Amino acid sequence: MADLLRRLSLIESPSTDAAAQQPVFDLLAQRLDALGYRVRRLSGRRTGGVLFARPLARWQAAPLQLLLGHSDTVWPHGTLATMPVTRDGNRLSGPGVFDMKGGLVVMVYALQALHALGLQPAVTPVVLVNSDEEIGSPESTRHIQRLAQAVQRVFVLEPGFGPQGKLKTARKGVLRFDVLVQGKAAHAGLAPQEGVSAILELAHVIQQLHALNDWERGVSVNVGQISGGTRPNVVAHEAQAVVDVRVPTVADAERISAAILGLRATLPGAVVTVERGRASLPLEPT
Repeated sequence: MADLLRRLSLIESPSTDAAAQQPVFDLLAQRLDALGYRVRRLSGRRTGGVLFARPLARWQAAPLQLLLGHSDTVWPHGTLATMPVTRDGNRLSGPGVFDMKGGLVVMVYALQALHALGLQPAVTPVVLVNSDEEIGSPESTRHIQRLAQAVQRVFVLEPGFGPQGKLKTARKGVLRFDVLVQGKAAHAGLAPQEGVSAILELAHVIQQLHALNDWERGVSVNVGQISGGTRPNVVAHEAQAVVDVRVPTVADAERISAAILGLRATLPGAVVTVERGRASLPLEPT
């Protein structure tokens, strides 16, 4: 298992490089093919696509369980030069080891154990590995949703909690918002009073956004990117921000969304526009 994990982690597979996903798929396909699985690859338009595998021999009446994982990582090409794959006793480290090539290895060896022991589980496992999870699964979501209609349950092999590997039975929702502030340009030296600074207005907006944080409740609002202005001697006529929100419940998602979509300008003459981006609703414990 450690050897397979090392081999997978030595393949740098950032989400933004479609071709980089294929060597990971190659390794997984070899292992799954040896276990009697039919492996298919569904190409993506802008991503590396998905790998889907199902047993060649299956009792048709048996319900299905989907084993779900992803091959892409957040680490760019060249990370291995500064973060090599290393083993120190029982700890193996490197880009993508934890999230989530370790989970892919667990999946392969669980299926290998069933195969070696000749066990037929009550819920037949099928496999989907996508290559765009770290960027929000823009192309693979439709495949996951379609499979979700056909299976009885899904086991996502992302990292568990702590050394005990506790299962996650809940997950925060993720909301994205784009904030656009429009002001009025003016020369910063000749007539600054005639301008309306979009950057100053954005600073007010950012404070309102960060005031929505409630870390004890599990609500986080983070302004992760900002941009704006044209030149140092011009009052900025436009500024933008990208906001990441994490919420534990649907009620929190609705409350925070209403607050962000309801943002209004503080400065006279400024206009604040908020657009809702991609959203993944919370998985609440039941």
